[in-house]
Amino acid sequence: MKSWVGFARSLVFALLCGAASVPWLVIARPLLGDRLALALYATAAATIYVLGISSRRSVGIGAALALLVCAGSLLLLSTSFTPYVIALAGVTASLRSALLWPGPKQSASGLLGHWAREIALTAAGLWLAARLIEGPSAFADSLAIWGFFMVQSGFWLLHPRAIASSTTSNDPFEVTSRHLRAVLDGRI
Repeated sequence: MKSWVGFARSLVFALLCGAASVPWLVIARPLLGDRLALALYATAAATIYVLGISSRRSVGIGAALALLVCAGSLLLLSTSFTPYVIALAGVTASLRSALLWPGPKQSASGLLGHWAREIALTAAGLWLAARLIEGPSAFADSLAIWGFFMVQSGFWLLHPRAIASSTTSNDPFEVTSRHLRAVLDGRI
């Protein structure tokens, strides 16, 4: 299974995910309605994201199934798109942090820092998406989806285990990311 572990690959996913939303929304909005078309695309994008960042296929499939069960429940319980997408982003971040890329065993303060980074990334992604959306158009929604996943790419710059796993990559973005992290950690 091809994954996009790493900063540069995650940025490419964000771009493709945003671009692919335009044809989907143009076709699906008239058939399904605005809320359902957006919710289904957001769910599909989050599921593909979870599968793509998984380092092991079985864990990725389990996380994707958990995400789909949560998304289905949330869709039935939510009355509008905004609470649904906020909850979906939280579920996605929780799965990424707890199941797919858990941090190393650490003290309580280290664990709080780990969760603070997840909350900050999710909140920043949602904030940017809200700023990029300018109304019910496929292009505005595409920008919002791109913006959210672009911010999520920052995970690869902030997570210690994710950085260590990409040390074999010669991608210029990955090399720069490792160097920046080493400087910030005081190793250089």
